[in-house]
Amino acid sequence: MAPPLAAAAARAPLPSVGRRRAALSLRPPRRRRQLVPVVGVAAATAAVVVVVVVAAAWGTAAPAAAVGVRHRPHGQLRTVRQGGAPDEGGGDAAAEAPAAEVAAVSPPATTAAASAAPHDAAAAHATPVDAASPGGNKTHSAHAVIDALDLTYVDHDGDGEAAVTLSGVGSHTHHFADDGSPGTLTRTEWFNNDTGALLGSALRVTATFPLGTTTVRLEVADSAGAVASDWAVVAVVDAIRPGAYCYYFPPGTAFPPPADGAGAPKAVFAAPSGMQFIGTRTFPEGPHGDGDWVARCVWLYHAAAAGDYTFGVNVTGRAALRVDAKTVFDDGEEAGTVTLAAGLHEAVLAYAKVGPDAHLRVTVNGDDMPDGAFSHDQNRVVPVITGISPAAGGTVGGTAVRVTGVGFFTSSVRVVFGAAPAASVDRVSATELRVVAPPASPGPHAVTVVTGGGGADDDGSGDNVAGDGREAAPAEGGVSNAVTFTVAGDAVAPEFTSFLVKGATGDEKFDLPSGIAIAYGPDGRYYVSLYGPHVLALTISGDGLDHRVTDVCKSESLGVNVSAASVSFNPADGDNLQAYVSVATLYYHERYGLPMSAWDNGRILLLAPDDDRGECLGIKSTVISGLPTSNHDHSPAGLAWDPDGRLLILSPGLTNMGTAAGGERLGGTDESPLSAAVLIADVNAPGFDGAITYNSTAEERYAVQTGGFDVAIYATGLRSAFGSTVHTSGELYVTDNGPNELFGDEVFDGCDSSRASTGHGDKVVRLVRGAHYGHPNPNRGRDDPAQCTYKWPNEAETADYKPPLVAFADGSHDGIVEVLSNVFPAMKHDVLVSKFSTGNRANDGLLKLIHLSDAGADDPPTVTDVHPASGLDIESTPSGAYYLPRTQKGELLAIVPVYDPPPADGPPLPLGVKPHRGPAAGGHTVTVGGHNFGAAPTATLGDRPCTDVRDVAPDGTRFRCTVPPAAVAGALVRLAVTAGETGVTSDVTPGRGDYWYMNDVAVAGVDRASCVVGGGRGTCKVRQ
Repeated sequence: MAPPLAAAAARAPLPSVGRRRAALSLRPPRRRRQLVPVVGVAAATAAVVVVVVVAAAWGTAAPAAAVGVRHRPHGQLRTVRQGGAPDEGGGDAAAEAPAAEVAAVSPPATTAAASAAPHDAAAAHATPVDAASPGGNKTHSAHAVIDALDLTYVDHDGDGEAAVTLSGVGSHTHHFADDGSPGTLTRTEWFNNDTGALLGSALRVTATFPLGTTTVRLEVADSAGAVASDWAVVAVVDAIRPGAYCYYFPPGTAFPPPADGAGAPKAVFAAPSGMQFIGTRTFPEGPHGDGDWVARCVWLYHAAAAGDYTFGVNVTGRAALRVDAKTVFDDGEEAGTVTLAAGLHEAVLAYAKVGPDAHLRVTVNGDDMPDGAFSHDQNRVVPVITGISPAAGGTVGGTAVRVTGVGFFTSSVRVVFGAAPAASVDRVSATELRVVAPPASPGPHAVTVVTGGGGADDDGSGDNVAGDGREAAPAEGGVSNAVTFTVAGDAVAPEFTSFLVKGATGDEKFDLPSGIAIAYGPDGRYYVSLYGPHVLALTISGDGLDHRVTDVCKSESLGVNVSAASVSFNPADGDNLQAYVSVATLYYHERYGLPMSAWDNGRILLLAPDDDRGECLGIKSTVISGLPTSNHDHSPAGLAWDPDGRLLILSPGLTNMGTAAGGERLGGTDESPLSAAVLIADVNAPGFDGAITYNSTAEERYAVQTGGFDVAIYATGLRSAFGSTVHTSGELYVTDNGPNELFGDEVFDGCDSSRASTGHGDKVVRLVRGAHYGHPNPNRGRDDPAQCTYKWPNEAETADYKPPLVAFADGSHDGIVEVLSNVFPAMKHDVLVSKFSTGNRANDGLLKLIHLSDAGADDPPTVTDVHPASGLDIESTPSGAYYLPRTQKGELLAIVPVYDPPPADGPPLPLGVKPHRGPAAGGHTVTVGGHNFGAAPTATLGDRPCTDVRDVAPDGTRFRCTVPPAAVAGALVRLAVTAGETGVTSDVTPGRGDYWYMNDVAVAGVDRASCVVGGGRGTCKVRQ
């Protein structure tokens, strides 16, 4: 039964748009309107009549009506962006329904949106000095999040309704207890927004919805007592859709193409459309290309009355029309007459583009066919595959494959690899399937999609092959074109398992309160920065599926109300244990009462062991100060080191889409001189000056940097970058989080104008020095106007804008690391990206693999889901496993490769070396992981001996040694291990190498003179 306040809210009138600010005064969750992803072929041509609208609000007021906006929320919401308060978690297994629980309920009804309330601003600056945890703040609101819905749901069986599963696993809380442990969701309930009727209390419920639109409301409460609601409009439509449906065939296809979808050749693209194409550009773009392609358009003609109907065509090219299987006009004819009874009649038009121009206009009785006179049956649409990723796998099967295309409409969807069905099929949408490849013999295999009834061997031929042209036409849907998937005999599909790292006794999980970033230290420990003023040093004993934290050491407090967003070690320091940590006071004005002008409170601290005070890590110095930090959860993060030992800093954007207009929920500040950028600092250069100052912090948009010019801009246009990895190719890859809906939906069209706009998902960029990646900064735009215009991920590259390497439709994608393990050779030098796991036990996150086709190249990479669990940041181990802090779950996740170890009498198998970078002079310690090392192994790096082998594991899986000097500074070299007892040496490791020496060059400095260009607003240059 709904609580009184909830029931009252359900019946409350929807506030007008003008009342939104008064109705919703608290901070919303991270929500985005979705654009079509960059990867794959967009199916944006699909005609849609009814949209899904989702909105979020706090308290009990219902949202204002909004129509015509497609809004698909994240399954995982924003995390500790730049090290801030995690935006995604909440809830544990005891407080929430498990993911498998799906409650079945019956109908509910209509629409939604939301906004924010501003707060005032102060002008003075204050700096935090004391030591206190930011935990325990009750203003962290619960966030209700209805996960992504389809744009429409189709009533396939014609009974006037459709069953829809609603998911709220993205819901979360921002509450942290005083000890830093994350809060939980204590209540999750679904309501009919019109009647207040309770639909279910599980994280997922299945309800039956009638034709039309229905509004549902999700309400959650957290352990701090906060209550939040989210609304969604579910649209159910009939299977008969407006317009024709056209299939496109590649150049060389005979005219006319097959009369139905059962025969060969198969279409390579399809889209709904009208029957008036005026010029080539009015036809959809697709893999059929720009040549002389052929199309087949099908529709149901609605004859209003019995009589004669004259169909005509105005065409450039060739055309022929059949109605009810009878020829109306043929190729070379312009019209024909047919007698029709009142009702629906099947029409098939064949069209061939000839030459550079394409023109097609179909008429009935001399006039254009009216929009309401023709339609198509979506149940009978034949699917078309436009791409698969990856396009290869191993004989053992298990490869996760993303199938993109159009027409995956019907509820029954199958995918066939040659003669074998996929091991599993997940229908993401009408344009995307995620499947697992079955075991198969080596060689090429045809992948086809089958929708509706019918499919493989329906012809009774016994061939069991779908899409060979001999199977019977399915009763609904059909069999797609075939796309080749290559199976390699020696390829092994990457497989991982995951579990929680345990405490020292192994009885319970290790309790990691609010871990954010993780880094492997030169002493072999793992260092975790916290949402709070500390860094933990963890000694972890990893053995197979049993990984335990055997020792914990906490740093001294890093300041009052600060969070440590990133921790990193300079590879050039070798064994010198010095940790660089980024800290900032998040929500500095909103929670802690600092003036709005305190946006420059971000710092980089240098920590080192302090034996005098008994601290495993104490503050040695402040390396950089004055870095921008938002009055929300964006702070400096993603610390990394270039091959010359210079520090790279991901400096956060302070706005949602470039302007503070409407952005009170993101803190209400504008961009500043160094925000929304990647910075570079040669922190070890003689006389380094990292004390960044400004002429004033009261007006951040017009502030001018006046000091600390040894901190320079490397690249610009990143909104909320969190993770970075310096690849062994020399490239820098960075994750950047896209804008949050309702956190400021204004974008710049120039430095003096803005407009309302939708946002987009996350992205991964290949960072190029001096490039701009699309997020505006009008402060720098005074000297560089290109930084005053917002750029979307799918826009083409120009001299002023570099698009991302990969764009995702959702979020939150944060940690990123290069694969250097030798467990799965095909993965080596690719990068792993973690999609964040919220506090819900039903939301475990996702680990994705970006296959870099050529290291450092801009070729579009393939993206594969490799494991259904993740955390926030990600760090590798010498044995090929990965550790990921789970900020909102208070735990550390281990993701471990699954493989058959080599036989005990086989040669040594080195799997990895950590750290994998170090000074060219050598002399520092590394840990080598693998198999069959024996009791007295020896090792080489680049054919030079790694000396002083020590700490050999009793089972021969790990040892430590001292790195030799590099033969060539900056070289990437291979690791080899020899078993002392047998004298057998390991095989050549895959990829380009295992260990990367730093450059041995003179310390580079910053050309301070360049910083005074444009009155001190110019980009500082680093001397080469």
